[in-house]
Amino acid sequence: MDAYIAMLNDVQVAQKSSRAEVLSYSKDQLIDYIVHTYHREQLNMIDEIDQGLAKLLNVHYDHHGEELTKIYQTFLQLKSALVPHFRHEEHVDFS
Repeated sequence: MDAYIAMLNDVQVAQKSSRAEVLSYSKDQLIDYIVHTYHREQLNMIDEIDQGLAKLLNVHYDHHGEELTKIYQTFLQLKSALVPHFRHEEHVDFS
């Protein structure tokens, strides 16, 4: 869990430093950034969290199965909303 918190903190720092630069982008540059950078980073993070939660659930199911199952199901709901949202933006909104 500490690794995930550290990763999220690193992402936040990187986002703050690049926010001013992104605000100066043209529409086409912004779309390119969203599709090729932001979405890729978010999808990679979603995959890492998915793998980590699945492993956590398998390892600690005997003692915390109910709580971890709820957490994992909530995460899967979020994932099932975000991934199609990203695809829709890339193939419909930004086309």
